[in-house]
Amino acid sequence: MKEKIRTRWLRKMLCCLVSLGLTLAAGAANRAIDLKTAGLATGGRRMVFLLEGPPRYGLELRSEDLVLTFYDTQKSNLVAQKITALTPWLQTEAGAAAADLKLLIKLAGAPAGIQVSWAPKQKVFYLEINDAPAGAIKKSKDRVSLQRVRFGIQEEYTRIVLDCDRSPLWEIQYRDNKQIHWFLEALATPQAGKKFGPFRRVKEVQLQDRKQKTDLTIQLEEASPRINLVWEATDKKLILDLIDRPFEIQAKELDFAFSAPNPEQPAAGPVIALANSLSGVSPVADLKTATAGSGTSAVPGPQDGKQTTAADNPLPAEPDEKPAMINPLIPVQGPEPSGPAPKDPGAKPASAYADLKIEPLIETGRPGVFSRDDLIKKLNGDEAFLFGRIQEAWEIKDYEKGVGLIARYLETFPQSALNESLAFLQGDFLLALMKSGRKEIMPQVIRAYQEAATRFENSPEVPYALLKIAQTYAFTGDYYNALGNLSIIIANFPKGEHIQAAYLTRGKVQLQIKQPEKAIADFKYVLEHFPKSSFANEARYGIAEYFHSEAVYDEAERRLKEIEENDRRFYLQYPEYLFLHAKNLFYLKEYDGAREYYFRALNLGRQPEPGDLLLAHIGDTFFQQERNEEAGKFYQLAVDYYPQSEGAAIARIRLAGAASGVSGFQEVVGDNVPKPIHDIAMLKMARKQYDERQYAAALQTLEKLMTQLTTPGDLKKEAAALYAAALEEEFKRLFQAGQYEELVGFYRSREGQIPVAANSGVLLMLAQAYHENRQYRQALAVFQKVKTADLTPELKSKYVLKMAESYFEEGESKKSEELLKKGLAERLLPDDQQRMTLILGRIFQKKGDLKQAYQATQSVVNGERLLLDHEIAGAYLFMGQISITENKYEKSREALNRCIALAEK
Repeated sequence: MKEKIRTRWLRKMLCCLVSLGLTLAAGAANRAIDLKTAGLATGGRRMVFLLEGPPRYGLELRSEDLVLTFYDTQKSNLVAQKITALTPWLQTEAGAAAADLKLLIKLAGAPAGIQVSWAPKQKVFYLEINDAPAGAIKKSKDRVSLQRVRFGIQEEYTRIVLDCDRSPLWEIQYRDNKQIHWFLEALATPQAGKKFGPFRRVKEVQLQDRKQKTDLTIQLEEASPRINLVWEATDKKLILDLIDRPFEIQAKELDFAFSAPNPEQPAAGPVIALANSLSGVSPVADLKTATAGSGTSAVPGPQDGKQTTAADNPLPAEPDEKPAMINPLIPVQGPEPSGPAPKDPGAKPASAYADLKIEPLIETGRPGVFSRDDLIKKLNGDEAFLFGRIQEAWEIKDYEKGVGLIARYLETFPQSALNESLAFLQGDFLLALMKSGRKEIMPQVIRAYQEAATRFENSPEVPYALLKIAQTYAFTGDYYNALGNLSIIIANFPKGEHIQAAYLTRGKVQLQIKQPEKAIADFKYVLEHFPKSSFANEARYGIAEYFHSEAVYDEAERRLKEIEENDRRFYLQYPEYLFLHAKNLFYLKEYDGAREYYFRALNLGRQPEPGDLLLAHIGDTFFQQERNEEAGKFYQLAVDYYPQSEGAAIARIRLAGAASGVSGFQEVVGDNVPKPIHDIAMLKMARKQYDERQYAAALQTLEKLMTQLTTPGDLKKEAAALYAAALEEEFKRLFQAGQYEELVGFYRSREGQIPVAANSGVLLMLAQAYHENRQYRQALAVFQKVKTADLTPELKSKYVLKMAESYFEEGESKKSEELLKKGLAERLLPDDQQRMTLILGRIFQKKGDLKQAYQATQSVVNGERLLLDHEIAGAYLFMGQISITENKYEKSREALNRCIALAEK
């Protein structure tokens, strides 16, 4: 019997051990297969990982770095190589547990918000980091103070809000599906030890104070596929949202097409490090799909060269996005999307480096394969015939036909000596087709080069193919992928003629993503190591572009002159060089030189701006030299030859500015010109009205303009500044003329339409106008908006005096007395201080303190004579009235006689 019991017990133990072993094995089997990153249009970054199974992860904010940990997760060779390429901003953290994948993400500044999501269908882990200004996390020796914990429940998510005095460092550990540990740096809080809940989705929340950390343990009813964490700096709230459904990540929308190699096969050398390839059918088949029907591509990828960003794929809109809050909570709102700023003719282009071309390098003449006589001799008749047709397709620029012919050649003659060269040439054909305007075939271009590089990984053509892949990414605006690929090329293929092009292209890309220091370092590398190469002048041009964009015009000019000294025909390859040189000389006020380059740019053509604008710029060079007659000729040329153009509109604005009146501006505004020019014309018209002291007319023009300017920008700022100046001048005109009712009516007619951009001087005039109209309550409301720190001693005196009078007239004698005593203690105008003393006398009389009232008034009439006769006469009358009340008739007679004498003067 005992033996049977023992046998059963051993069997149970064995089953438990086997079950436990299977569980442990399954838990340690997760794997990161692929990784892709991209910048966000609003600032920040997103990362997407392709995983084999659901992640157990952690996030830790360390000052301005973020640590992402995938527990019990190994990385593929592909992910390892991509991490290496993205160093230093992304790197594996040393000292991590062997079973964990721990990544250190360098941030531009403390994050304003972080979004994490797991999409089980796609097996995709999504991390989005939104930047905040550097220093958003305040460093202090004091502990962060947590005042309270609040909760908001909504249909699709639950919100936890921590009210803190500043943003704490934090860590999230999500190892268990139904439990989240939210660690924060040790908080000073009376909430420690408290428990909250249950709520919807949350069984319990417990706040525990540990030695070095505060632990907010969240027990969940079900796993949360998506977590948003936001620091709201304005209201000092740290907010965590637990959201029911994952972020909807689709490969087509995000342009994520992962290569998922067999986990059992190692990566095949450095070529596979670029295996961001779109899996599926061949490039030729994709091309046919793309050209069928409407002509649009059916292949997932950026359309029209647009880089996909998080702004293109926002959180799905929900009818009740703002949760119903307890207490209530203020919902967290993301940054408002901003449209393009109005284009001022003198402003920079949307991209400061728009003139800096990043184009894939393809041979413009006969590709080298057509001159490989050693290989061509080995072809049989059929091979030679088909090869000849491929060559013909290149020469007549029928690139689409050439792609199909190469595909047929490779399929028909799999052992041909030309197969290696033709595999790379197929990419060149596709690339030439893409550059001709077919940007939608970009995925096929990249795949063609990747397949060639993978198949012939020892070919000398490999680094050039990889370079073209990187340049293609950059050409279509996918700068982060371009940067990663270029870094891999430089690391794995450091020697060869391709390397100078790799450094040059990487420098150009660094400029586009606003990393100028790294860009300049790459350009300098080209100049130092390849000073005589054809790329050296392009590097100088990149440096010149940077200095010009940063308004360091002297340094830009030095580089531009070096280019011309080294190659006087550089402008034929880079026609926009002439335009940049002209602009740079213009900003240096070397107008003769600028005009020469504008003329050359006009004659050559192919410029960033068309002929109408170039004519207007030439006119501007004369205008700046006060050669108005010559300037007018070129402005008129722009109007006559390009009547409906932007340049013509600008020229008409210049001509209108030189004429008297504003009729010229009104014609431009009324001709339905493009909106930016229309807005500039209105601003110029308002400026002229202001200069001619037509302030009311200027305000009407600006009010109309400002209702049309819906996006922030320099034009809106300038309009607002001019509006404030015109408002102040019109107020001054009415105030000095004593037209107080008109002034108040003028203000009221604008109140609620355009926010009155009033400074303290304007507000003081408005308050005094209300006071003079005996509208004391309205006067006090405006007085309270005045910032006294902005006032001069003279205006401060008027502020105290009139505000005190308004309080007195409204029956608020106590407030009036307090204000007057403060005014008398300050260094204000002596005459106004005497007037303040007279008001104090009236306040004392009202309180029944006739002695103090008499003494205060007497101190004014016996002091230095600073007031007008009628004011002193009023003081004597007041003293006489007090004396009668006290039955002091002689004193009263004396005071009244003096009052009469002053009044008769």
